[in-house]
Amino acid sequence: MPTPCNILAAVVSPLLLWAGAAAVSVPIMIHLLTRRRFRRVRWAAMDFLKEANRQNRRRVRIEELILLALRCLAMLLAGAMLARLFVEPATLAALLGSKARTERIVVLDDSFSMGLRVRDEGSETQKEPRPAARPDAPAGQNASSGQAATVFGRAKAGVERLVRWLAEESPDDALTVLLTSRPERPLRSEATVGRMDVGAFAAELQALSPSARAGGLPAAMIAVRQLLEARKGQVNAAVYIVSDFQQVDWTPGGESDGGDTSENPKKEVEGGMAPRSPAAALADWAGRGHSLRIVLVDTGVASPGNLCLTAIEPQQAQAVAAVSARFVARVTNFGAADAPPGSLRVFVGDAAQPPVTVPAVPAGGTVEVPVEVAFPNDGAEALALEMAPDALPVDNSRALAVPVARALRVLMVNGEASADPYQDELFLMSVSLKPEGPQFSGNDLTVVDENELETVDLNGFHAVVLANVYRLTEESVSRLEKYAAGGGGVAVFLGDQVDGEVYNRLAYRDGKGLMPALLGEVVSAPSESPGYGFGEADALHPLMRRFTEAGAGLFRGVTTWRFFSAEVPGGPSATAPAPAASRPGGGADAAAKAAPARVLLRYDDAEKHPAILEKTFGNGRVVLVTTTADKEWTTLPDMPVFVVLTMELIQHLAR
Repeated sequence: MPTPCNILAAVVSPLLLWAGAAAVSVPIMIHLLTRRRFRRVRWAAMDFLKEANRQNRRRVRIEELILLALRCLAMLLAGAMLARLFVEPATLAALLGSKARTERIVVLDDSFSMGLRVRDEGSETQKEPRPAARPDAPAGQNASSGQAATVFGRAKAGVERLVRWLAEESPDDALTVLLTSRPERPLRSEATVGRMDVGAFAAELQALSPSARAGGLPAAMIAVRQLLEARKGQVNAAVYIVSDFQQVDWTPGGESDGGDTSENPKKEVEGGMAPRSPAAALADWAGRGHSLRIVLVDTGVASPGNLCLTAIEPQQAQAVAAVSARFVARVTNFGAADAPPGSLRVFVGDAAQPPVTVPAVPAGGTVEVPVEVAFPNDGAEALALEMAPDALPVDNSRALAVPVARALRVLMVNGEASADPYQDELFLMSVSLKPEGPQFSGNDLTVVDENELETVDLNGFHAVVLANVYRLTEESVSRLEKYAAGGGGVAVFLGDQVDGEVYNRLAYRDGKGLMPALLGEVVSAPSESPGYGFGEADALHPLMRRFTEAGAGLFRGVTTWRFFSAEVPGGPSATAPAPAASRPGGGADAAAKAAPARVLLRYDDAEKHPAILEKTFGNGRVVLVTTTADKEWTTLPDMPVFVVLTMELIQHLAR
């Protein structure tokens, strides 16, 4: 096979070959030299079109560049949106050249409703509530260790996250943390949030537990206003309210509806009126060189149901040792569904008593549960009631401090003493109040005659009973008025020894004195009639409530043939309740302004004369019975109801 050298060697005349290759350029040069040439002719119209085309092309190019930039920006923004890009406030403020500080105030609601238990994240069932803590347990023992499962735990976690964020993003801002239970004493007050020990604050925050107080947002907002007022110059403020936002704290009500309460919100809180809104104290802060931003952080949840033991109310003025005392427990259902029947655990001190049944409570309704207990000793005793715990266990228990007396000391002034017990004015009443036998009635009686009324010390007695006292003196009336004004109870029984004119002049005094009514003539039943029974009774009065229950009929068969007529201020139909008594220290002069008498029981005669009347005198009560305490004018002392009536009367009057 020939090599390349052999092939070249095969060309006869290499020079001609190269000359032929160079001759290839000749046609090309001829083509270029003979190419058709154009003559340029300048034409004014064409110059105009060319210039217009040039300018239009520049505009189109600019528009295309703008459109291209917008399309590129749209793609960039779409990517930034998917990447969740954000600008930090501190960075933005630095870019804008702003160095203004913000006053950060965090208001943490620690009211008892914040103790509502909630579901853990990722859990489908609610945690089983712990048993309710005893009401008399130390505060530290009532705090649940599992506070992360409460609304308050969620609120504390939110406050901690907020403070950490502020420490990173706004380190130069001031920070104040308030609790609604004690807004006058801030939990934290930092000049710059960036310099605070956030870890120590988080530990302090986690140690908190809900208080036993209701929401105090109005007072907290007043404290916020005072903090802002203390800052001089231009102030930028941000207030964060972390709460479960109970409706009762935010709903307008009371006398403040429709009125402007923003002028002096502190006055309306101290006066007991409900403000238009807890934030009314800050209503006019924004402006005047101030900026204000309020952020509401809702950590609450809807409660499926909540039974609340709202009150324990005694049904007598004074509890007596070893004698059954009556109380009423009020149970309210704040849930949206009816609550089934349950039970109420009862404790006297540390001793458990038999439980009491609680009936079914309708949604939004309240039931009264009667509770009877006997306190073993005199002195100060504690009555505690507990229901089964629910989502909010703090309101399922309640305690009441009960002063227990050894006995009710009753002074009985006998206006018609007799050696014959059945002729004595007070013998039957004394037997009914303190019968013989092993069971103590709870009453300690001291019987004196009417002459000793001016010398005996009335302050040592819970109640004073006047029975058919012949006539009163200015000294005795003055001492009785002072005693009643100080809270003592006085019962007055009439009879044939009573001088009505003296009673009216000294003890009634045109309605300003001790007596509830103006005494008139003695009314006697016709000879052909056995007497009058008892008719209309005031079923709303606590003394008459037991006698007017459906089917009671306790006064059936009682006959009265003589009694004093009594003219009640305001007319014979005056049965309206007397208003609250005058304040302590008012004395007899202040007591003179007491309300007219209240008729508790009437006879069934044609005129419906009053049988029992009551008058509030100072801080005490005066009860007038227009017939006798013995059997001289009535058969009442012969009836079993007399024992119940006298017992209830002394309990009602006891100071």
